[in-house]
Formats: sequence, C-alpha cells, structure tokens
Amino acid sequence: MKKNIIFTVVAIALVAVLAIGATAAYMTDGEEVTNTFTVGDLDITLYEPEWDDTTDGKDMEPGYVTEKDPTVKAIDGKSYMRLTVEFVSTDADEMTADRAAKIMDTINYNGAVGVNSAFTLDNTRSTATKYVYNYNGEFVEGDEAVLFDTVKIPTEWNQNDLAALGTYKLVIRAEAIQSYSFDTAEDAYAALDAEIDAATAQENYKTVNGGV
Repeated sequence: MKKNIIFTVVAIALVAVLAIGATAAYMTDGEEVTNTFTVGDLDITLYEPEWDDTTDGKDMEPGYVTEKDPTVKAIDGKSYMRLTVEFVSTDADEMTADRAAKIMDTINYNGAVGVNSAFTLDNTRSTATKYVYNYNGEFVEGDEAVLFDTVKIPTEWNQNDLAALGTYKLVIRAEAIQSYSFDTAEDAYAALDAEIDAATAQENYKTVNGGV
C-alpha cells in the first residue's frame, strides 16, 4: 500500500467563553486549527457549512441554539474514517471527565442530544477528554457525514451549570486510511494509529532539532 500522510490545515475549532458573573455564555469560532490526516491515495475534507462566526454563538443562555456542524466529505478514494473531538480547557480549571461530559450535553444531532448514529464511539481509543468516533463501514468517494449539527444550552440549566462549562474549545480532527489493504476496520485503525504516531514523532523531532 502506498503510504503518504497529508496534513491539511482546517479551521474548525469551537470556543465557548463564559462571562464571569453573567448569565449568558458566549461562543465564537476559534483561531485554533486542526489537522486532517489521510494515509494512502485519499482526499477528504472537514468543514462547517452552516457556522457563521460573525453571528452564531453570541449571548448564549439556557435554551439558546446555534448551528455547529463539523462535516467530513470523501473527495477521492475509499477509506475507514474517524473523527476525534478533543476537549481543551482555555482557563485555569482542569478539563475533567465530568466537565467534558457536561460539554457533550450541549451537543445535538437531528434534534436530540448526542451525535449522528452513522458514527460509533470508540471506547478503546477515547479518553476522559477526547472522544473518538468511528464512521460505520467504509467511507467512499462522494459520501458526506455530519458528526453533530447544533450546540444547545439546555433550557433547564442555570448559572451554575453555565459556570461549570468554563472556557474551553473543541478541537475536531478527521483521520482516514485506505480500506482495501485491511480485512477489518479495527486492523485499519490500528495501522492508522501507528502512522499518526510515527508522523507526530517525526514532527516533534523536527521541532526539537530546528526543523532538521
């Protein structure tokens, strides 16, 4: 199998900012960038077609809903694909499992709390502050999948609930590997893990050694 890792910069971070002492939360599109990783002769893209950072996510309070729709599309090739959602604190408080779970309570797909059933949570690879969602089956040229489509502050929440969110961002990354060389999706994801680990180690080495 031809193995080449392509790093595509995709601006797709979610930053939620809570005004201390206020009753409204504020969400804006962040400056954070994430990476799309592909192994093999693949082309996928990750974007948010309905999010408008000039109008969405302003003055959020209980009951507020804003469209937020991380979408991955297969441009070329056939792969096993996954999306990772990493919860990152941008304040002095630690990003705990409870805090990450509370943030997930604001994530909705098709009118219900949770994500698209086209994805399955990978319990083995997920952690307390990073959720890994595997696409069910092969991701084929022309396919498009939305992980979730809205962020909503539950109507029953109060100021304490909003304060528990703190200041955070969701960093979303799409990863895919050609499927034809693998008997199972698990074999493919294990190979993808190894490729990403190797690429990350190489990038870290370059950083430490001045880009050499």
